Amino acid sequence: MIQYTVITKDITKIDGNNKLEAILIYAYIKSRENYKEHMLDNLTYEEISFHLNIPLQTVKNIVPTLYGNKYLFKGHEYFYKDNKTYLKYYFHETY
Repeated sequence: MIQYTVITKDITKIDGNNKLEAILIYAYIKSRENYKEHMLDNLTYEEISFHLNIPLQTVKNIVPTLYGNKYLFKGHEYFYKDNKTYLKYYFHETY
């Protein structure tokens, strides 16, 4: 079974020097989305860095600019579990 992740054309509105890394990080986050609830939880910066082979500091700089883009995410929140900081992302339902 083939699964597809739809990336909106609003990804072109990303600013900064690391556009390729930002697109890769957004695609990774979007691919982990729960499509019934339009959200993703239990994701850490370390996990993103490990799976994409992008330095952790780069991930920590890019992710806040991504969820600050209201075209890509509806909202986000932090929660702490087992001395780790996890992120919960909310996606727009139309995408």
